[in-house]
Amino acid sequence: MSVTTYFPSVLRVPTPAKNIATLIRGMEFLPGRVLHLMSPMSEKSKSKQAKVKPHGVKIIYHGGFDALKEAKILADDALLVSASLSEGFGLPTVEAMEFGVPVVLSDIPVFHEVAGPAARYFNPLDPRAFADAVQSVDSQEVRAEMAKKGMAEAQKFDWEKSAAVILETAKRLSKGSAK
Repeated sequence: MSVTTYFPSVLRVPTPAKNIATLIRGMEFLPGRVLHLMSPMSEKSKSKQAKVKPHGVKIIYHGGFDALKEAKILADDALLVSASLSEGFGLPTVEAMEFGVPVVLSDIPVFHEVAGPAARYFNPLDPRAFADAVQSVDSQEVRAEMAKKGMAEAQKFDWEKSAAVILETAKRLSKGSAK
């Protein structure tokens, strides 16, 4: 168990092959915590990861996304983490914030757009920075504040409105191509 015993610090990676090595290396500085990898991974990828895994680091491979399993893990005082070097949007981040799960993310523009002030950010190439960002969320007060900010940020995303914008754009584009 970690020094702070009120949460197990279970971590999750939202997308496959997105700089997972930084997370694995960073776990060396987070003794007693577990890294849960939800993304599907080949045996070859797992073998590569094993080569960079520090002694004593515990990783659980879940073999792919399972909404029920993910919900159970995130409900156990988990953090959602991502060390991605690039992302298209970051839907898992919004989903986590919606449920009051603190997020620790790569310091890249898309995550700032999605999570704003609700996240802790770190240099995705620095395992120690990742660990420091996770440790900065150890107190219940910080977690509660991040949960509150995260839920507010998540409210900015209205899926029905987004779908309507996409549909309208598709209609406009199809009219332009019909000429």
